[in-house]
Parts: sequence; C-alpha cells; structure tokens
Amino acid sequence: MEKIALATQIPGDLKKELDAVCEQKGISISHFTTEALREKIEELREEEALLRMAMERMSEPGEQSYADYRRYLKKLK
Repeated sequence: MEKIALATQIPGDLKKELDAVCEQKGISISHFTTEALREKIEELREEEALLRMAMERMSEPGEQSYADYRRYLKKLK
C-alpha cells in the first residue's frame, strides 16, 4: 500500500497525550493515527447509513417524524 505523508497541527497537550499513549503501548504515532482515522471514518459511515435507513423508514406509512428520529439519534451518541 502506498503511503503518503500527512502534516497537521494539533494542540500541544494532545500531542503530549499522544506521545505518552504511543510510548506506553509500544506503537508508532503513524500506526496510532492511521488506526484512529480508520475507526472514525467507519463510525461516520455507519452513522450515515443509519440515518439513511431512518429517512427511508420515515416514508413508510405510520412511521415516526424526522424530529423523533433526530431525538433518538442524539440519545445514541
């Protein structure tokens, strides 16, 4: 797999925590951030899929309103 460098700025305190966690776990910052990005992207995709399913169900007779679904989704977070 091709690797591409990614430069970003983060708060200093977060960088210190990142360094400490990576050192404690014996993993590289590159590995940690790659896995964290994968997890976050997957989480967002799952959330999007759930919202799509909810929107589809709203079109069915007798289903709850959009506001009801939004309240339900907020409880899941």
